Amino acid sequence: MEHGPSQEPQGGERRGSQDLFKDLWSQALVTMGAAEEEVKKLLDRLSEVVEIKPDDVLKYRRELSERLRTQRRDLEKSVEEGLRRALSRLKVPSREEIDALRGKIDDLGARLERLSSRRRAPTGGAKR
Repeated sequence: MEHGPSQEPQGGERRGSQDLFKDLWSQALVTMGAAEEEVKKLLDRLSEVVEIKPDDVLKYRRELSERLRTQRRDLEKSVEEGLRRALSRLKVPSREEIDALRGKIDDLGARLERLSSRRRAPTGGAKR
């Protein structure tokens, strides 16, 4: 399949955007993980300064960790939905749409091959 010059930069831009998004998303996840660790450290330090039972520290840690996990999931959903809307506005087809088109192309290719084979097949009353 041959690509015209106008198609190459767009694909390159799309690839660059995808790589940039992956990098940013990875950084966000690392930051959230670091925040969770920082909360654990702060709770440990707080328990040393203020009289908090070790069991309560563990309870607070679990509660805060669960909140962070919930917020991370919510953030992921929001980002995914935002990307879906942005890509839709840019008229970028979804993976499902591309897969459906590939299936149609494969079907058409198979039909063309069958038609081509029929034309090449010798007929019973053919003259030379």
